[in-house]
Amino acid sequence: MIKTVIIDDEKFCIEVLESLLSTHYPDIQLLGTFTDPVQAISFIQAQSPDLVFLDINMPVLNGFDVLDRLMPFSFKVIFTTAYDNFAIKAMRYGAIDYVMKPIAAEDMVGTMNRVLEEKKKADAARYKREGSTTRKIAIVNSDGMLIQNVNDILYCEADNSYTSFHLASGKKVVASRTLKDFEPVLLPCGFFRIHNSYLINLEHVQLYSKSDGGQVKINEVFLPISRTRKDEFLTELDRYLNITIQ
Repeated sequence: MIKTVIIDDEKFCIEVLESLLSTHYPDIQLLGTFTDPVQAISFIQAQSPDLVFLDINMPVLNGFDVLDRLMPFSFKVIFTTAYDNFAIKAMRYGAIDYVMKPIAAEDMVGTMNRVLEEKKKADAARYKREGSTTRKIAIVNSDGMLIQNVNDILYCEADNSYTSFHLASGKKVVASRTLKDFEPVLLPCGFFRIHNSYLINLEHVQLYSKSDGGQVKINEVFLPISRTRKDEFLTELDRYLNITIQ
């Protein structure tokens, strides 16, 4: 979700933008709308949104004044205005776009596509960066303990109170712990629980098939995807690999 704030001294303009976003962009989470830029500044500082729609001509503080008070800021900015003479200055503030009022749905397509694409790339980079923080895992069984690089784990399979680790080397190692026990360690490393029986490494997914309710192929083995987890899986795979799955 893209956490979003709208700032505009005209309530009608806020309502138009709200309607466009809710209708066409379900990934937008609207945190708040403000006609008073001073109140908006405090809210933004507390909530840290990802995206701010910002009117330029407003009483008390204009859009540029708002950004000056929030410097340095990490959120993306889309300026909305009825005037076309601020475009160069808007770009100096790092704005994604400069949208003219009255805002039409077709005017938002290119702008929002850029927002969503940048978010996707940032998420993919973060996902892989976070995944790199945990490189190894201890697999304990009756024979002792194996220190295993998580990148070489293809998938984990539940076997009652045990977990089988299927490795890139072709070996299978059995741990004397449940699959659920390994989730907190492996989920931040690019793994996803596709089924009660399977926790997979997204890096090793070779193919996704819609047949039989949904399957993935890893190392020439097809694994089922639970119907209740299919949509979330596709979202995670999209984010991890920075691709779009239809």
